[in-house]
Amino acid sequence: MNSNRSHTIGDMASTLRSFVDMTKTHLETMKWVLMSENATSERRAKIVDELQKIQGLNDMDVIDAAAAIISDDAKIDLLFTLPDNLKIQWVKKLLHQY
Repeated sequence: MNSNRSHTIGDMASTLRSFVDMTKTHLETMKWVLMSENATSERRAKIVDELQKIQGLNDMDVIDAAAAIISDDAKIDLLFTLPDNLKIQWVKKLLHQY
């Protein structure tokens, strides 16, 4: 009888440990997602400033380019990571498609 009780307690402890480990993994994932969303949100707020640095764009070009970029996280990342010479070409291509 004592052996069955310790076996049951051991099973419960193992199940609880598994649950805690799984919860920890999910919390780490949520933390990473929230940090990533925060970084994208900060970049989103700086899109117009970044576009205004590009030589040859008028105010309407900046507005149109911002509208084409703002809803796409991949485009936001690209805007802030491309070197200036490629950024100019990429934004002009976006404007042509927009």
